Amino acid sequence: NDNESLDLRRLKEAGSGRDEAFEDFYVSVGDPTDERALRNANASDARSILILTDDEQGDERTIRSILMLRKIAREAGRTDLHVVAELIDPANGAVLEELARDFPGLLEPIAGLQIRTFLLSQAALSAGVVGFYCDLLRISPVSNEMYTVQLPPGAAGMAFRDYAAMILQTHTEEPLVPVGVQRTIDGKPRMITNPRPGGPGWVLEPGDRLLVMAYLPPFAANLPEPLRTELRSA
Repeated sequence: NDNESLDLRRLKEAGSGRDEAFEDFYVSVGDPTDERALRNANASDARSILILTDDEQGDERTIRSILMLRKIAREAGRTDLHVVAELIDPANGAVLEELARDFPGLLEPIAGLQIRTFLLSQAALSAGVVGFYCDLLRISPVSNEMYTVQLPPGAAGMAFRDYAAMILQTHTEEPLVPVGVQRTIDGKPRMITNPRPGGPGWVLEPGDRLLVMAYLPPFAANLPEPLRTELRSA
């Protein structure tokens, strides 16, 4: 279709098998604010849903889509829906924060302008760091990606650095590099990277998820299970 946007054509090509990273990615064309269109796209069963910005209609359509997805998820009895919503105006992040309070799962806003500002700031601080971020964001068999993985029960009570050292010593053939902790604080999931002594995330707790850098998606079963005698406090 000659009238299709470049973004839509790229998405279709990604889901056509040309890119192995998106070999299980499919495109359903329709109005993202329409309940029937969202149900036809199996929104109620989706693991993750990405809402892209619409330059003509702004963030209003994104917010309407989120409201409809919330309705569908509640009717399906889901509490683990993951929605990533792209915003044109970073100021609308406050609106999504409010929607996230009673969202049946995890709602994450992304503002391109804000991310670009952060990246430029990092580039000014450290020469060459842009290459690191580009490599980290690229999904390919030869690059690392960021993953979260459930913390084994036996690791609760250990200092983050102690358990991270155990992982680094265990995973030699397929390396994992622990960089932080994902923890629910005040009902919201928070990322705590490189936890400081005595601060949040320094001592691991039940329900935590580890943030790791890896070439392949890790599984909780692949993480070392500490012995009771190895448990220690900070």
